[in-house]
Amino acid sequence: MLFATLGALRHSHDFLTLSSRAMLGFLGACVAMFLCFRGLPASLQRLTRRSFDISTTAGFALLHLAIFLPLVMAHVPLHADVPSFYLPQAREVLNGKIPYVDFRSSYGPLHSYLDAAALRIWNNGYALLLLVILCDVAAFPIWLTALRRWLPEDRTRCVALMVMTQPLLLWNIAADGRNDAIIFLLLGTAVALVARSDFFSGMAATAPLVVVKFLPVILIPHIFATARRRWLWICGGLLLPVVGYGVLLVMHADILQSLKSEGALATAGGAPYAFTALTGLAVSPVVSSIVLVAAYVFALFWLTRSSLRATNDREKMSVLMCGILALQLVLLFFSKKSYPVYLLPAAVPLAAYTLQSFHRGRRITPVVYAVLLVFSMIQSSLWYGPMALESASSLHADLMTGSPLAASEFLVMALPAACYLYLLVTILRDLSTQRDMA
Repeated sequence: MLFATLGALRHSHDFLTLSSRAMLGFLGACVAMFLCFRGLPASLQRLTRRSFDISTTAGFALLHLAIFLPLVMAHVPLHADVPSFYLPQAREVLNGKIPYVDFRSSYGPLHSYLDAAALRIWNNGYALLLLVILCDVAAFPIWLTALRRWLPEDRTRCVALMVMTQPLLLWNIAADGRNDAIIFLLLGTAVALVARSDFFSGMAATAPLVVVKFLPVILIPHIFATARRRWLWICGGLLLPVVGYGVLLVMHADILQSLKSEGALATAGGAPYAFTALTGLAVSPVVSSIVLVAAYVFALFWLTRSSLRATNDREKMSVLMCGILALQLVLLFFSKKSYPVYLLPAAVPLAAYTLQSFHRGRRITPVVYAVLLVFSMIQSSLWYGPMALESASSLHADLMTGSPLAASEFLVMALPAACYLYLLVTILRDLSTQRDMA
């Protein structure tokens, strides 16, 4: 199906999007491989910390604009969730309506208000892309601050360059306008402040539940375990959700409507899809949910144990960063709704773990990282339009005919899932000896 469709769409916008994503993924993979195997260029080693941070943050912003500005100048139509959800809901708010009360929403109660504020400044759908670009760029130096609590300066700079050229971040934010950039900013703030200003760390950790969506709730217990004054972290963490959702409860709104609408969705990715595609046996939502919860509880228990065993700030930050990545990988591999964009909030921990794992002697990790970047970019381009990935049962039927095209399509889906599993297993193994990780 995949290559047959590519042949029919060789000159279409969908094909250009796919080829652009694949090329950007390849370039990001090349940069990562160079930095892991050759190290930081000498010219960048000589820069002061301030000069390096300013230069890389500016470069990160310019790379976003290099994708964003041509889209604006060419009047390329908005796509993905921006025209389907973000923009209509922001216009509802501008018309005086209230999310969860006057219209249904899969996002946090403040999400539409934030988008509406951007539209008031520039009444154009591209304002929503510009908003998440600003969040993405603002998050970059914050994550560097957190990263230096774990890694030495030379490795921090290597990770900074890997993140600066990370194709999932660049394209999905600058071209698709994903709201995951807001999570990226808030999560980075929570990590940078943990054990230093626990009240504001807790506030930043739970803010995505109100400002973006429920998905980051899986990270909250892990960040909480790293806090020094946990009672203060809880006070900060409860503030925004209690106020935001408390107001909606007073208005008799169904505050769980986002979970209800998202819970019924399934995508072409992760273990449930691969299992059905290979065997033809459908995985019921109940079984899928039980497996996901069991995997999450096991990973969280493992991470909490590692966090409690950490003896200094560097070890705690190692466990925190790796744990954020591990929990995102649990979601990506075991959930029936698995999008590569779920990696975006964990982009810095992913790059940092890849580099650290390489320096511990596991030279295959950068290769896994490179494969993940390339095929995640291809896979994330196949959700929309006529090139959308087919259902698992349909793919199974095609595989049973011996179709090489079906095998190629399965490969596009399965390789990222295999990378998720490899990284998850190695992280949990490495955290049992976190002194080496630090």
